[in-house]
Amino acid sequence: MYDARAAGGVVLITTKRGKSGKLTIQYDMSNAFQESIDWYTLMDTKDYMLQRNKILYQKWMYDNRQGIYSTVPGKPANTKYIPKYTDDQINQQTMMPNAIDAIMRKGFTEQHNISVAGATYKTKYLVS
Repeated sequence: MYDARAAGGVVLITTKRGKSGKLTIQYDMSNAFQESIDWYTLMDTKDYMLQRNKILYQKWMYDNRQGIYSTVPGKPANTKYIPKYTDDQINQQTMMPNAIDAIMRKGFTEQHNISVAGATYKTKYLVS
């Protein structure tokens, strides 16, 4: 089997052969519904903004040797911490879906296969 995920599709090479006698036509069809289950729980927009501010605050403390990162207790910081997102921005943010919910949806697949097999006096054939 040669797999081509691009536009070419899949080419199957088998060892099946046609049988002498009557022409045989076979048709197979299948349908399936798909739905994802048990994805990781991800943050929504407001949770992301809050967590991003917390991470940036910890980085600011580390860079400025403040709090638990201080080697000299009580030493003032060189710069003032400014959060990336203000409380107003966080509170006014519309609720957006998390990344998984934004890209996942229920799916429906359909597969059709047809084959023609037969034989002549000197040639056996099967086309699928």
